[in-house]
Amino acid sequence: MEKRKNKMNKSLHHRRASWITLISLLLGASFCEAGLKIYYIRHAEGGHNVKRDWVASGIPEAEWPGYVGDPNQFTPEGRLQQATVSAELQALQDSFDFIASSPAWRSYNTIWPYIKDVNAGPVEIWPELEELSVRAKFFFTHDLPEITEPVLGQGRELTLTEEEAEWFTIRPGGEYGFKIPRAYEDDSLGESAAGYIVFKAAVDMILDRFGGTDQAILLAGHGASGKNLARLLTNEFDQDSIENAGIWMAEQQSDGSFKMLIYNSVALAGARGEDGTTTVRFDDLRADLSDGKINGRKKRDSDVTITVAMDEDDIVYSLSIANQDFDGVGGSDDSLSWDIRVEGFKGGSITEDGNDSSVKLGASSRVHMSDDYFGVSNERYVDEGDSIRFSVENVVLDAADGTSVQFDGFDGIYGSDDSYVFGVGSGLQCMVTDDDAVFNFTPTATLTLSCPTNKFRVRDLTGSFTVNSAPSN
Repeated sequence: MEKRKNKMNKSLHHRRASWITLISLLLGASFCEAGLKIYYIRHAEGGHNVKRDWVASGIPEAEWPGYVGDPNQFTPEGRLQQATVSAELQALQDSFDFIASSPAWRSYNTIWPYIKDVNAGPVEIWPELEELSVRAKFFFTHDLPEITEPVLGQGRELTLTEEEAEWFTIRPGGEYGFKIPRAYEDDSLGESAAGYIVFKAAVDMILDRFGGTDQAILLAGHGASGKNLARLLTNEFDQDSIENAGIWMAEQQSDGSFKMLIYNSVALAGARGEDGTTTVRFDDLRADLSDGKINGRKKRDSDVTITVAMDEDDIVYSLSIANQDFDGVGGSDDSLSWDIRVEGFKGGSITEDGNDSSVKLGASSRVHMSDDYFGVSNERYVDEGDSIRFSVENVVLDAADGTSVQFDGFDGIYGSDDSYVFGVGSGLQCMVTDDDAVFNFTPTATLTLSCPTNKFRVRDLTGSFTVNSAPSN
């Protein structure tokens, strides 16, 4: 199980690094010309994050690695995330005007390498950033009760080791953590009201110290807390979970509101670069549409549409994002739509030769979709001698005259451990691989995967478009 999980996370980490580079190129110095930028990073994967997986695995607890269940240890994947956080943060922002962290070990240790690399200390420890999971939907859907018992400053005393004190400092007035009063533990509305006090205190401190400026600040914290801070800042309830080491960034607008421009390390629609380009990404497109996103927004978003239909033997996914400002002439009235056709081929001739290959596609065959996976000879696998092809067609951009769009290509897919050949056909590079992290190749409208031996499973197709805004008069 550990080998399988690490392989999957390796691919996800590879994609995140590519996204960070893309975001920095896309948004560039345009950040420096606007309002306050709040960056938030969730801690790297800790032992507590994987305990449920190990329980479900059936492996006896005595055989578990020592980190499992421990929030004060990183998993192997967490250590990999921590090792690259510094470069990712530096790619997003040359420097931060202020940095604060949760007092939890896993939070401040996630950014500690970055702090040392850029000599950014002392970093303030804020107890209000510690993990707190409450029903944040009540912030928006209910009248919360008044909390009469104290919440802030009622928790544990915060301390730092001698080594930590060289780089971190406890914020004056924040020497003690918060504590949800016991009286509200079985009262969902009361618990949410008490939690709101904590999140509101963090937001108020940010706005009091930095609101209305053009500064950039970094906060390090947790999944639930980070999601709820994003909700309060943007006044939007429907936020996805934050991945381990995932980053969001919200920018203050001229009217004082905040607009989310990055979420889970993906640039969202509306983030335009200095050169007038906007990137539109689709991610994690699975056979059953269980997790597909456009610019980090799932199909439940009213501006996003993702549907699937059969076209004889082929599968066709139709994707669109509406109510955007792609042309830069004002107003969120632009849209982009496209189809992804999935085709199957059975009984081809595939010859492996090191990292190259010779492939002749077989006869056209029906494509299957079962749960997350695409299949050819059976519903969940691409078998030996079979191929599966993805292509983009029917791209339609509705925006002002002079605005154009190009498909940058497929840049990721999640595959199984057995070897496969990617890039067959349409002049693409051919490579035999069993590592899905190598999917980073010349942009193209077609991606073909062929199975030379045994079988493999495939899901989570990703790719991107670049929209060039209308020329200014």
